[in-house]
Amino acid sequence: MKRFPNGFDRYRRDNGGEAVSVAARKFLSKYPEKTFYSFRHRLADLLRNSGCEDRLANAILGHKQNVIGMHYGTGYTLKNKYDALAEAHKNGKAHLKERQEKYAKP
Repeated sequence: MKRFPNGFDRYRRDNGGEAVSVAARKFLSKYPEKTFYSFRHRLADLLRNSGCEDRLANAILGHKQNVIGMHYGTGYTLKNKYDALAEAHKNGKAHLKERQEKYAKP
């Protein structure tokens, strides 16, 4: 965040979404059983279970906001989104550790 307060130049352009999509496909190609669709669902679950408010989660996931007031202003800051993602990641790691311990073979 400190080094890139306005995001990454590589993705800050008219076709930035396409560049992100290419990077995601490249990463997910290492895991053929996973899809970008499953990644989005997992991220939605992580955000929800970390206590992230629905409007912020929708902004992170790129979902359309159905509330009129959400169309005013510039939206959530990159810092807000980063903090929500960091919290979701932290909680996701804790949950994964619990599951690994629960199902560990003796």
